[in-house]
Amino acid sequence: MRCSAVALTFLKSLFDMGVAGGGPPDPLGFNMTQEGGILGVELPNLLNELRAANGDLPESISAEVVRTVGAYEGALVLDVADKGVQPGNKTAAKWGEDEQAKIVANDGLLWAKTADADLLILDEDSGNPQGERKYALVLDASNMELLNKGKGHFLAFAGGKNNPRAAAEIAAFPGAYSKTTSSEFSGSWNVSALVAKKANGSFYTIDELAGPGEQMINASIPTNESTFIGVVQHAGESGGAVAANKGDQGGQVFMFRLNLPSQDLFAQR
Repeated sequence: MRCSAVALTFLKSLFDMGVAGGGPPDPLGFNMTQEGGILGVELPNLLNELRAANGDLPESISAEVVRTVGAYEGALVLDVADKGVQPGNKTAAKWGEDEQAKIVANDGLLWAKTADADLLILDEDSGNPQGERKYALVLDASNMELLNKGKGHFLAFAGGKNNPRAAAEIAAFPGAYSKTTSSEFSGSWNVSALVAKKANGSFYTIDELAGPGEQMINASIPTNESTFIGVVQHAGESGGAVAANKGDQGGQVFMFRLNLPSQDLFAQR
């Protein structure tokens, strides 16, 4: 597998961080494909290939690839529980007004390793008139496939152009309504280690969070006790004070926790 200099520099930084922290990083990654699929990539010989380059970047690295989620109709349906009702009384279980059972235009992606699961938190950027979807996929860490084939867990959706709030020209930031269009989520970050407290009631120190420390702490906290930050872009709420202050577009930052069914969280470690 041939890699860009930027990608290889990033991989080398992970290697250096792992060595400094007392062990190599997990050599696994994910790539989103254009039509809505997700590929799992394992780099089985990464450490040896980086060492063999003697401080330089290797021209290529070996890789093994598996299909985590296919880009075809029927590949994925979301469990929405009693949430996710969209305009027209349809749910976010499937995409859009024509209800496609698949990922559509996946964009933001976070791989979160917790104490009891490996999760992908995914944001779509598809122009869905019903509202862009944010959802979690539970992985089988032994093979990078979905633990529950064809199943994801709905987390939230951003207002689409059919959103009643947009139709009423109402904005979360009063006076910022500018047009009726879709909103979208733009990424997630696991901040559990930054807000968690130790047994003595104190927060983790900068030294404890340094290097791989933050990830190790995140990985010690159960999924439904983990804390995340997310962002949503509201292109249709870019008027008023947003425009006056030359903001790119309206939006919100939010903090959230998951509440996934315990039977769906068992992941092989």
